[in-house]
Amino acid sequence: MNNSKVKITAKTKNPAVIFAGRELKRYLKLAGIQIVRKDCDIELILECSESSENDRILIKPFQNGYLISGSNPRSVLFAVYRFLHELGFRWIRSGKRGEIIPIVSKIRKDISIEEKPSYKYRTICIEGACSLKHILDIIDWAAKNYMNGYFIQFENGTYFLKRWYRHQDNPYMKPEKFDAVKVCKKIEDEVKKRGMRLEKIGHGWTCKVLGIEGEGWDSEKDTIEKVPPEKIGWLAMIDGKRQLFRNVPLNTNLCYSNPAVRSAIADAIVDYAERHPEVDAIHFWLADGSNNNCECADCMKERVSDLYVKILNELDEKLTEKKLKTKIVFLIYVDLLWPPEKERIKNQDRFILMFAPITRDYLTHLQKPELKKESHLM
Repeated sequence: MNNSKVKITAKTKNPAVIFAGRELKRYLKLAGIQIVRKDCDIELILECSESSENDRILIKPFQNGYLISGSNPRSVLFAVYRFLHELGFRWIRSGKRGEIIPIVSKIRKDISIEEKPSYKYRTICIEGACSLKHILDIIDWAAKNYMNGYFIQFENGTYFLKRWYRHQDNPYMKPEKFDAVKVCKKIEDEVKKRGMRLEKIGHGWTCKVLGIEGEGWDSEKDTIEKVPPEKIGWLAMIDGKRQLFRNVPLNTNLCYSNPAVRSAIADAIVDYAERHPEVDAIHFWLADGSNNNCECADCMKERVSDLYVKILNELDEKLTEKKLKTKIVFLIYVDLLWPPEKERIKNQDRFILMFAPITRDYLTHLQKPELKKESHLM
């Protein structure tokens, strides 16, 4: 039996759609399908039907082939993988060993699919101990499983790369050199090539406004000396003292009742957004850790979440003034699990809510019936 001769045409000239065409061609060839430029049995047309933030795919037969389309460039790529899934392809884990590639002699003519995801934001975050290969493999796997974003925590993900390349707890591997900035650039290129949303930072803004690096949870006893004297008053007061929380800058909250502190944080994020238009969503989280919020008289008058929303609103105003469309991801986490009592977000279109119920065990359903209204999970 002769194998199908397939012609692939990309009607939309976008990097993610062009990449989708290359992926379709590559996998069909691996399955035994002949790819031709003319005299085909089946033509596969790739097209971006609209420009929407919401992902949607459409695969439908036409004449002697299929229209494979999406509501945005990355959705065209998702549609390609969905089409291949119908032919028997599977990507069960990251890397080449996770691929299942069938032998395909003929392409079926009865595939008709129109789908949209249940969730708008489907993002994987860098964590643990990662090499560049680990990360590139997971980005590739994520797109094949319809994830639409990748989040590089911190500016360059240095802490997680360091855990891998230094091999501190592995006596069988020698430390390796790595350049976090160059690694991060390669990650960003792979995310953008697929049209996925690039997200960055998270914790660390509280360090940036003090002029301290916030790329991890390392404890440094002399770091307090790096804080400008005029900014010591910006540190959270705990037990009557303003100092770095257990000598870990990333775990040190600030005095958020201070308008100068709030403005400095907003300005730092706006400056970053201006310099990095390639970042689609900036995560703005407060310091990590717990029992580390400011206890000064002014901060004690308001919930941390109220002060947080004040910063979010000021940040939105400054981004709007600069005509920047960057999305801001804010975190519901630790003390922020208690909702604001007074403040409300003014421009909801600017923000993405990230729910991180660190105090909850994953054996308990979020909507467990016996949860009372006063629960901090509300």
